[in-house]
Amino acid sequence: MTKFNESPSWEDEIELIARGERVSGGQDGVANRPLKVLVNRTRHLKEKSDEMGGALAGKVEAKNTFAEGATLNSPREEILDGTYRLVWTGAFPKVVPANSSPASTGGVGPGAWAYTSDVAIRRELASEDAAAPGGARVFLKQKGTVQDAINYVTPFAFKNLVVNGDWSAALVAADLMARDLGWGLDGQGQEFKVAAEIVMRCGFFRNISFAPLEGFSGAAPICVVNMATGKCIHDSVEFIGFKLTGAKILQSAYVGETEAIFKGVCRYNYNGNLIRSTLTADVNTATAWVIPVADASIFCRRRRRSYRGWSL
Repeated sequence: MTKFNESPSWEDEIELIARGERVSGGQDGVANRPLKVLVNRTRHLKEKSDEMGGALAGKVEAKNTFAEGATLNSPREEILDGTYRLVWTGAFPKVVPANSSPASTGGVGPGAWAYTSDVAIRRELASEDAAAPGGARVFLKQKGTVQDAINYVTPFAFKNLVVNGDWSAALVAADLMARDLGWGLDGQGQEFKVAAEIVMRCGFFRNISFAPLEGFSGAAPICVVNMATGKCIHDSVEFIGFKLTGAKILQSAYVGETEAIFKGVCRYNYNGNLIRSTLTADVNTATAWVIPVADASIFCRRRRRSYRGWSL
């Protein structure tokens, strides 16, 4: 018995031994002819696999870097910019100086550098550029973009500012961002407790409930009309359980006609739990430091909600 002399080749057909053929052994014998074709095919496939493996290994390693510099001679040669892989699509050889970057050696585009992965689109989607944010690049089936659909700010975006359950700072930060963007403040149907008296200025509040944190005896948040529209819109908003005054809507420095608009179910309950009092003597409030009063809560046995003016 001896071994086949393998020769890497690919034959399209494999012949079978015919019924009338005389069987013979050896390298070229009839009995070994189909086996020889299969052996040669196997050797051919192995060599092709090794070639591809070598090419892929070169890609995986990508030894060239912008930090160290390199000379590229083929569009198959990759170079690393940090963790991002690029190839040169212009003329060769391409000399890349040490401590350079794609931007300083030709830029990214046709006939220049090209990323070999989806890094470009990932960078665009993560863009914080106000003129072209990532959300403006993702289109929806019903038309418009993700950015068009999310035209509000939520306090949860500033959850890192919450201290011991107090959402005061987070609400102020979210409100100011909403005001600057011309959007509204959306609470996603959640309740936010505060331990400080705050003023909110975006002028549009939706799906949000405000309540005092345990131990806080101050007033409810004050809403100021939007300085661009003169409107303050409450859409399914609640101000519940504040010890001092309830919700207030102020005109501030806006010049012109103002509007307070209420939509959905808005509740302003159990606010302003102050003791009703009455004067016990005449007093000049312009000069007096102390005003003598007596508890008159006996005359106010039923809890009432006040809608006088803009105070709720």
